[in-house]
Amino acid sequence: MSYQHVSMDETNVIFRMKIQDYGQAEVARCLGRHAGTISRELRRNANCDGRYWPGVAQAKANVRRGAHIRRPKTGSVMLMGFVTERLERRWSPQQIAGRLREVGWAKLPGAGISHTTIYRWIWSDPQRAARFRPHLRVAGERGGGKGTGDRLLFVGVLPRAAQR
Repeated sequence: MSYQHVSMDETNVIFRMKIQDYGQAEVARCLGRHAGTISRELRRNANCDGRYWPGVAQAKANVRRGAHIRRPKTGSVMLMGFVTERLERRWSPQQIAGRLREVGWAKLPGAGISHTTIYRWIWSDPQRAARFRPHLRVAGERGGGKGTGDRLLFVGVLPRAAQR
């Protein structure tokens, strides 16, 4: 089941029904939503005196949504400097990610990065790949994705035994 954010039209209905003293369960039935959704909407988006206003609710929701925009970890100069130093010391991406996960790093508390992200960062730039390839434990060709083993690929129909 997918989650749908409460729309501006729904916030207006919640506001009007709340003013007319409808209960949360009645508002939920009217909108075809779960009562918990209405309760959460009223709790999260009320203004400082506890009243619910659609404009305030939308503004608060937009602030929360903006706070959760995913920013790439590879954009952090300090974090990638840490990764670069370790790669040059011949640490594997797995060791770097594991060390950050276990003990952290004093300059960036709570910072973490996965070994997959480190590999993607290395291979995303040809100059970076050329620079770090000698430092990787397996300096061979870049590996494929999941399920890319050595498999035979048959195209078309194989000739029958009698035709061989």
